[in-house]
Amino acid sequence: MKNQNKIIFVINNYEFYLTHRFNLLKHLAQENDIHLITNTNGFKIDSKNIHHLDIGRKSMNIFKNLKASLELNSLVKRIDPTHIFFISFKPIALGVIPSLFSKAKKYLIFSGLGYSFINNSFKARIARIAINIALRIFSILDSKFIFQNPDDKKLINKSGFIQEKNIEIIYGNGIVQNDFKMRKDNNFRDKLKFIFVGRLLKDKGINELCAAIQSVGNKAEFTIISPDDKENIASIKGNAFENLKNMDSVQLINKVSHEEIKNIYSKSDVFILPSYREGLPRSALEAMCAGLPLILSDVPGCRECLINGVNGFLIESKSSESIEKAINKFIEKPEIIKKMGEESVNLIRKKFSDQKIFNNYEGIL
Repeated sequence: MKNQNKIIFVINNYEFYLTHRFNLLKHLAQENDIHLITNTNGFKIDSKNIHHLDIGRKSMNIFKNLKASLELNSLVKRIDPTHIFFISFKPIALGVIPSLFSKAKKYLIFSGLGYSFINNSFKARIARIAINIALRIFSILDSKFIFQNPDDKKLINKSGFIQEKNIEIIYGNGIVQNDFKMRKDNNFRDKLKFIFVGRLLKDKGINELCAAIQSVGNKAEFTIISPDDKENIASIKGNAFENLKNMDSVQLINKVSHEEIKNIYSKSDVFILPSYREGLPRSALEAMCAGLPLILSDVPGCRECLINGVNGFLIESKSSESIEKAINKFIEKPEIIKKMGEESVNLIRKKFSDQKIFNNYEGIL
């Protein structure tokens, strides 16, 4: 019998693990000893293979980050893994010190480039410098770089410091289409229901979406499902948030289980995500599983989920007028929704299925 791999996944927080990585880790655990290091605050955990670490997702305090990195190093030493996966930028940055002292194979997973690469503020520029230093260290350590779309690969590796043999593109974490209720074509409803699922961040296009909703008026209904994310510097606040809550055509939901979100997808007609950039939007994939057509920005990550005019419409980034125009296409021709929704399901099965993605990960171990 071959020796079992001992694999660590370092993830920002436990909730993200549950919604994005649970099925992947469960599958890999069938043949491997899987350990999860994450922030478990707010959850009761009863597993010797899940280890708490206060990662401090948005903290830029040097001393707090150094403390977290040293704690991570202690955990890595104690577990003594054969493989370590660092998922997203903060775990990657904290993983530099542990990686210098570990013989395990290292993997960096880019779940999206986010605020640090979209924004040009002083804080974002400092974050980019730190990230680039960390990435070059990992490249020297012969680490694997896993991207969710080709555009992120091009941006990160534009100077060519990563060898091609160490680059993989894997489209997400796998998704089980049959886990979702299919949208029911409802010819008796007066208004179409559009749904947005995501954090209320500027870089998710929420300001442009609000402007488009105001222009559309009462011709359609909109459901916006968003978890509280006050820790994120890009969250909309104050008047912008109040205006959103007070829109007559908007139902704003911020406390709902993932199972209930699946149910809401099945009662909706079209999914909208006017984001400025994504790794691979899980919410869009879930909407596709429920048979919804999409309205997505023509930006990295989003365009991987959509064939323009086939399972939805690509829109211009940062343009409320473009969002409004796409919404009106569905309002004026609701008969296209059923066919486009079927194409969304076909694309899920062809490109993003759980077994396809699981095989990709098994192939790089």
